Amino acid sequence: MGAPGLYWALKSRFVDYVSRMPDGTIDASGVTAGAVRAFHFAPDEGTAHPDVRRFRGHVQFVGHAGFLRVRLEDPALRRTSDDGALLTVRDAIGGARIDLVQLRLVPGPDDALTRGVDVRLLSTAVDLFGGSYPVDEPFDDLVILRS
Repeated sequence: MGAPGLYWALKSRFVDYVSRMPDGTIDASGVTAGAVRAFHFAPDEGTAHPDVRRFRGHVQFVGHAGFLRVRLEDPALRRTSDDGALLTVRDAIGGARIDLVQLRLVPGPDDALTRGVDVRLLSTAVDLFGGSYPVDEPFDDLVILRS
């Protein structure tokens, strides 16, 4: 890790599943896949609210002749308490934001790094994954790096 932004592997098991499909594709725009097997979303400097950190780019997973299609676009982290947050993504169809996961924020060894742990799927995002994952399904931890 090095560049500021959000680093998140999403759900490694899901990413591996799509990667192994004969017709599975993972398309990323404005997002890089790092050596640590995490997608890197660059910061969106237009964030105006102190409790919200926005990031740019999208990752789209497609498989099963298009029946599986999951797109995570322009994630944003919204603090909900001293150590709690929601991660939201933009709906690719209507543009509204969807609450994807809830998580707990843990400060890193310095002010430049924050970890997101206990990452859990919210009811508002179950349909995004076609009902394959239930509410409260664990997702991978994430890291936010500031410059």
